[in-house]
This record gives sequence, structure tokens and C-alpha cells, in this order.
Amino acid sequence: MTTPPLESAWAKLLFDARLAPSDGRTQAEEAERVVTEYVEALQGDTGNLSGPLVVPDTDLGRIDRIVSGLGVGPLEVCVVSTTGAGGLVALADRSYENLTVVAAHSVLRDLDDPAGNAQRVAAAARGLGDEVTVYTGLPDAPGWESAAETVEMEGLAAAVSAPGALGVTQMSFLVELDCPFVVSDTTAAPVDVAATVLALVEQTAPVPGWPGADEAPRVRRRLHGIWTV
Repeated sequence: MTTPPLESAWAKLLFDARLAPSDGRTQAEEAERVVTEYVEALQGDTGNLSGPLVVPDTDLGRIDRIVSGLGVGPLEVCVVSTTGAGGLVALADRSYENLTVVAAHSVLRDLDDPAGNAQRVAAAARGLGDEVTVYTGLPDAPGWESAAETVEMEGLAAAVSAPGALGVTQMSFLVELDCPFVVSDTTAAPVDVAATVLALVEQTAPVPGWPGADEAPRVRRRLHGIWTV
């Protein structure tokens, strides 16, 4: 993976999503390895590029114990709600000694009413406090535009997981709304995502490579982060 320049504008761009929910629960040995490597990245020469560790809410207790055992906490985490809006309500009542929740991620699952689903996420998110950014995953389904408008109106951020043309279309719509977002499509090359966002902001054709130091702040105003594995 080509990493961005080390300017402060790119700080915390790369979310470590190796523990993000998949078909099965991460094994303890694998989780400890990922946490160890994440800490090493934080402490390395490019550590300022490392964003939060993405952790499913079902694994928070385990990750908290691993971090405690390694003696490296507290670590910043982005918590993925595996049960939608209800998971955000539960998260508000939980606390961990070795983890700092800086973000939460909730995918819209009600494909019959994505905008209504976004409103429920917003209501649940109010209990988390202003220090937690809530990213709302837009669906690959009709009605995602109204959901995005609701996300922006409610003061939340969005998450774009769709690859290819739909992902670019959703990013373009969010840029027009001036709604911040993360890209949770882990197949996307971060450099391509950054170049695409700059092109959408400036309404020009994408230029390969990382945006320059004077362009990076305009990208980061919209692009909070990119999930990486």
C-alpha cells in the first residue's frame, strides 16, 4: 500500500480494519497479533497516519483485555455496531479502561426505509456524546440519497462501502452535501480514494497520486478516513 505524505493534514487517515466483522469471530491469537502490529505501527515512523482500530462491539471486552495485557493502552477504537441502532444505545452504557471510543459505525439495514433507519441511528447516537463520531453506512439500494441527506441533516457522518462506480457516485453526493465520510471499502487503494475525493471537490478529472500539501485539507474536510486491512 502506498502511504500518504507525513503532513499533519493526513493524520489518522488510515483506519485499521483487520478486526472488522466478517463471517466469523476473530480468534484470540489473531486478535492479539493485530493489536500488537497496530501498536507497532502507531509507534513507527508513520504512526501519525494511523487512525483508530476498527473493532466489532462483540469483541470489545476481548480487545480491552488484550490491550491491558500488553500494557499499551488506552487505544483509540472505532466500534462497529453489529446490531444497528440498538448497538449504539448499548455502547453508550459501556466503558473500558484500555480503550477510548472515538467513533462508531452503524450500517443502515432497513432497505425499505433507509432514511427512517438513518433517523433511528441519529436518535441512538445522541447518547454517545459529541466526542464520538458516528459513521452511518449507506446501503447499496434505492433510497440511499435520502438516507445521506438525513445523515447530513442529523449532524452524523457517512460511510461508503460500495466499490466502483456506485462508491464514487455516493462520494460525489456526500461532497455536494458537505457531509464528511469514511470509505469502508477495503479493496480501494487509499491513494486512489484521496485523488478521487480531490477531483470531486474541485470538479476536475482525477490526477494520479496523493494530493499536495495545499490540497490535502480540502480532501480531509470531507474524507475522515479510509479502512485498510
